Order: sequence, then C-alpha cells, then structure tokens
Amino acid sequence: MQLAKHFIQTNVEPEWMVLCLLPVLPPELRPIVYRSGDKVVTSDINELYKRVIRRNNNLAYLLKRSELAHRHNTPGQLEFKKFCRYCRKHTTHHEIKK
Repeated sequence: MQLAKHFIQTNVEPEWMVLCLLPVLPPELRPIVYRSGDKVVTSDINELYKRVIRRNNNLAYLLKRSELAHRHNTPGQLEFKKFCRYCRKHTTHHEIKK
C-alpha cells in the first residue's frame, strides 16, 4: 500500500517499470559446454531467460483464465492474486518451485 501511495505522490507510472521487449544475447555469448561424464554447463543468463519465459507464460495463462472466469462469473480473481503473491515470493534469487 505504501508503494502505491508513493507512486501517486511522485507521479510515477508502474507501466514504466515493465519491459515489453526483452533484449536477448546471441547464443555465442551464452554458451552451453558439454563436460565429460554427461555433465552440461550452461551460462547463468540462460537460466534467467528460462525463468522469465516461464513466469511470462504462467502470467499469460492466469490472465486468460481470469478473463474466462470473469465472463462466467466464477472466482478467477483468487487464482490471479495467488499468482501475484507467488511472484513476490520468488523475485529474489530463488529458483521457481512448482
């Protein structure tokens, strides 16, 4: 709630904090290395891209379900709120756990 008040007081638009396009490094700059013993070592940025894609897909799915639930007068907003709490919980360096 304090954050919302701060946005209003400072005329900051939350949309300014959202990227619509994510710049992606070329594969040469984020290599995948195969080690002996069937071990695969990837660049950390690959994992970060994977997390962004997974979260974006989850958000798109929940928004679609919420929209469908709204049309049929079912409580889909609860699922969206649950997802928002989930995102806040996993915005640090924790791996997504399903």
